[in-house]
Amino acid sequence: MSEHGARRGWRSWLFADPAPRRVGSPEEAAEAFELQQTLQLWPRQARERFVGKAVRTWGLVHGHRGRRLYLGTRVGGSAQAVCVAHVLDPSYAPAPGAPVVVQGTCRGLDPQGRAVLRPSLLVDDSPKPDELSVRRTGAHLVPYGGGALVMGGWDAQMAAPALSVEQVDHLGVKHATQLPGDRRPAAVVVSHDGVVFAIGGRRGVSEAVRDVHRYSAGHWREGPDLPEPWTDGVAAPVGGGILVAGGVGDGRLVGLTDFRRNVWWLGPRAMGWDARAQLVQPRKGGRLFSLHDGRAIWIGGVTPEGEAHTALIYDAHRNTWTELPLGRAPISRRGAAVLRDGRILLAGGHVEKIHRRLGASSAEMSSHVHLFDPDGHILSALPGLSVARRDPTVVALPDGTAMVLGGEVEGDDGGVRPSAAVDRIHPGQRAVQLQSPLVVPRSHPGVALVHQAVAVVGGLGPGHQPLRSLERRHVPSRVHHAQAEVYDLFGLDEPEDAPTDPFTEDLSRSRRG
Repeated sequence: MSEHGARRGWRSWLFADPAPRRVGSPEEAAEAFELQQTLQLWPRQARERFVGKAVRTWGLVHGHRGRRLYLGTRVGGSAQAVCVAHVLDPSYAPAPGAPVVVQGTCRGLDPQGRAVLRPSLLVDDSPKPDELSVRRTGAHLVPYGGGALVMGGWDAQMAAPALSVEQVDHLGVKHATQLPGDRRPAAVVVSHDGVVFAIGGRRGVSEAVRDVHRYSAGHWREGPDLPEPWTDGVAAPVGGGILVAGGVGDGRLVGLTDFRRNVWWLGPRAMGWDARAQLVQPRKGGRLFSLHDGRAIWIGGVTPEGEAHTALIYDAHRNTWTELPLGRAPISRRGAAVLRDGRILLAGGHVEKIHRRLGASSAEMSSHVHLFDPDGHILSALPGLSVARRDPTVVALPDGTAMVLGGEVEGDDGGVRPSAAVDRIHPGQRAVQLQSPLVVPRSHPGVALVHQAVAVVGGLGPGHQPLRSLERRHVPSRVHHAQAEVYDLFGLDEPEDAPTDPFTEDLSRSRRG
């Protein structure tokens, strides 16, 4: 489902059951889809199987006549319409070639074998000024030139590394450049002198690489490359240079058990990477934050034994790592950020509870908010979040406060779903203020400050679908309502201006009978 459909809520009827029932969420609607293929890939027999059932499809606009929107696919330069969607508003006429998402009910096939759809929502899926050009997961958002750069990640539609680099500013999103090499950088870091480093990562699905590229003044330059293949680790500007730590490597064995303890440092004028003190324990994932005094702190991640519940502090002057506990409760998957005063804000997460009598353990979402002082190693509690969740995104604001956005909450089916909750943390007042929610529930987005506004880009939306939308907390919805609901086929009156066709009438009579 497109993220735009989630903004207004999903309304549909399902006719696969003997009696109609409402669908309240994209997750429930997804359960009704017997196939996740698009209509243009279905043979005629498969389309016939879906008559009367809720479906979702997308295609390129082939034509628009009155209240009929023809969707198709281009083969060899020619377009063939494979789907007809009824539109109540004839003024809605997207440009030919624009991708459109249709979700609704298949009402039959026309004489040409095209599926006739009565949609509940029509979503123009072409990029808008406030949208990324591709749906990508795992993208990096870094400040650059008064705005921010979005780069890396996985192109969900092309099933390939996302090579386009896009710039986000107060005007919207625009193409900036292309990433060199067919890879997904494991880390993107801005050095103290404003140079963007794309470090390591994966080529294809699993192969770890050593590549390093630097971006400044609109141009990419090579290296110096890392001494070994590296991905899934952390990196940050430390001591005037770039520090790279942990992760996994060893080429195509990436993602198995090849945890690394190695730490490398690239000086501001160095021609290569120097080895630094190894980690106390191998670790991957999480985030490495630069502190104001030249140190760095690693929060979160995974060790060979499981989720990491401790923090690692690196002292560049002494070249040492120190492991510190973060409270008595083993909390993992927290959101974190360094505040203006140098303290670390920790929010949400997963709390592991041990049941001594039962000899078992369980985990639940956390609403805890803590402040960690890296100087005195003091952890103090603040009022909790409005919604318990894990993996929230925390962004520090110039006034010393912080904003906690999105994350994952427990779903009704026992799984997880993205959250739209937003909280403002006031450490000085020891207060948590509930803010207006995100337009689209999302987890793992890219977040940056752009012209004193919080830009929230991409992430995973309802149904764990990759998003490409950008929110500044005021992005308008792009949903075009074809009609408020799909018409009831069980005898309820339809609107007077509802389009009719023989296939709809035949199907309606058969249902009533």
